[in-house]
Amino acid sequence: MTEYRGPGEGAEEVASRAALRAERLRREREIAGATDSAAEAELERALRTQKNWSQGAEGERLVAYTLGALERYGWLLLHDIRWPGRQKANIDHVAIGPGGVVVIDTKNWSGDVAVTDGVLRCAGYSKTKECDSIALQAADVTALLRPEQRSSVRGVMALAAHDTEPTPAGPIIVMGREHLGPWLLALPARLNPYDVVDIAIQLRQDHSPRAERARARQQKQQSKPPRQRSRGPQAVRPAYRGPAAKMKRSRKTGTAVKIVLWLLAVLVGLPAFINYGPAIGEFIGTVIGQVIGAVPAPTSTG
Repeated sequence: MTEYRGPGEGAEEVASRAALRAERLRREREIAGATDSAAEAELERALRTQKNWSQGAEGERLVAYTLGALERYGWLLLHDIRWPGRQKANIDHVAIGPGGVVVIDTKNWSGDVAVTDGVLRCAGYSKTKECDSIALQAADVTALLRPEQRSSVRGVMALAAHDTEPTPAGPIIVMGREHLGPWLLALPARLNPYDVVDIAIQLRQDHSPRAERARARQQKQQSKPPRQRSRGPQAVRPAYRGPAAKMKRSRKTGTAVKIVLWLLAVLVGLPAFINYGPAIGEFIGTVIGQVIGAVPAPTSTG
């Protein structure tokens, strides 16, 4: 099932879970009535996780608001979509338009950001791992597209709180969110409107391993031929002929029943007549004689 989410919803869910965990740890500490260094450290980690993810969710909403101005120029925007091939990880934004497919990951860092010799650093710490992660997101999105569309995919890191000029950092481009619109609109045309819609529909689907397995099972079931049952030749139902045909069949049935009853009467009565015929004849003759005897003879006149 395809799930449509708003910008920052995934990060906000993680922040909410961290807040609940911090509250639980705080209550447990109050009930215990003592300070434990391990418990204090665990509570600090939960609070830091909540802060970082809430800050990240806010940065995603800011970048989504900035990207919204591109829709009038033929760009379609997807936010917080499932990372293809991953069960839980998400991609912050994907912008699809005439200039290609741009996979955007938002960072709402507070330290100083600089790119030196192609290496991104924040507060002096290398962020090569984050850059490689964005490049991997772009590669997994590329694998879903048709061969002629794959060269149009790019990876970008959007800095929500920094005004950094578009700068290459390893395999991706790093820039402040205010530079996203002009940079995207300046890209050479690579896709027509039909490609833009086709890619957006493709990326809206859930490409997690579980969803892919479910689609594979469904396709396998649909490709199977229908199961045929071998029950021999089926009887053909007679066509309906109306009330007249029913009355005709009823008369035929009544005549057949009468014939059968007459035959049964003959078969049963014939042996009885053969066995008791003389006695019956004698009885009938006696009765007739008595009747005749009882009638007075006519008298002659004259």
